[in-house]
Amino acid sequence: MRSSFGSIQRLGKDRYRISCEGKRKPDGSRTRPSDVIRGTRKQAELALARMALDSGAAPSIDMTVSEYWELVYRPSLDSLAPSTINGYERIWKRYVRELFGNAKLRDLKARYIESKLSTIPAPGEQENAYKLMRQIVNLAYRDELIADNPFFRKIRRARKRAYEPPVLTLEMVSDWCDAVKGTLFEAVLLCMLFGGLRREEAAALYWDDVAFDSGFAVISVDKALTEVSGKKVAGPTKTPRSERTVFLSGYAAERLEALQLQGPMVPLCADKTGHRMSPDKITKEYKAMMPESLYVPPRNLRTSYATIQQALGTPDSVISRTLGHTNLQVDYGHYFASNQTAYMAAAKALGDSLVTRCSTGNKEAAC
Repeated sequence: MRSSFGSIQRLGKDRYRISCEGKRKPDGSRTRPSDVIRGTRKQAELALARMALDSGAAPSIDMTVSEYWELVYRPSLDSLAPSTINGYERIWKRYVRELFGNAKLRDLKARYIESKLSTIPAPGEQENAYKLMRQIVNLAYRDELIADNPFFRKIRRARKRAYEPPVLTLEMVSDWCDAVKGTLFEAVLLCMLFGGLRREEAAALYWDDVAFDSGFAVISVDKALTEVSGKKVAGPTKTPRSERTVFLSGYAAERLEALQLQGPMVPLCADKTGHRMSPDKITKEYKAMMPESLYVPPRNLRTSYATIQQALGTPDSVISRTLGHTNLQVDYGHYFASNQTAYMAAAKALGDSLVTRCSTGNKEAAC
């Protein structure tokens, strides 16, 4: 039996021999790798496609978007946090598979993609489908399955409504610190506002992840506590390159050092199971305890961190790396090593700027 990727020979029940053309030898002849696969015809087809890609025969492969998702793109997500994978799969199943699944990668054109995306009524979901489709096609272009990338051209999408997220300003921080001081969630919330941690990253911390040295609280961010289908899942950060070291100074470092002696960094559930609270539960309790004038959603504590740091003159590149963003233009390992002093200076600037506002014993300025 012929396949668009090579040949498949059925050997018996649930057994197939697959083979494809490989790279050319110096004498002009081609290698022909083969293998025996146990499973369904569909599994044999996907295994053959994988073999063809690995053998260097990509230019001769004609693959649909669904085949490429199942064979290459979806497996490439396995190193991400479970909640991130769940988000990609939701957009794939709800929109991208329905609109583009049966299309051949080679047939994708910018206008075709634009017309299909325009059928998604919600601008936010349309943008999510656009981003996932762009990533899939970019990877296929890298694998040399397509000679032209339609996403190099402008693809119009519906405009999302302008939205300014609520954030804390520097002037509001001392009152916010007053409101969270002494609560079960103080340590977690301080890490989000003063260190720019994601909610899921802060909820996964243990005191062993925090070191105190020369007035700094040095936090190792290398995991996340997420929720998938209502179940808590301990796993990696959003992406492997989101792992980082974050520095807190001044009031936040002093409070963390004091809190270290008072109990778990993340509060435990009231059901006496010994399990730590989930990110959603922390968010719910935090919202209930905060005055309305000071409440901003946990994700916007990160935005508040970035806004305040920008106001203090901290370079955007330092802010971006502290937040765990991965769209840097230089190698992460080299960049981080050469800028550790800058990260510490940024933490100290934020800490020192709040000394007068957060000094203990002063009713007006106390945090």
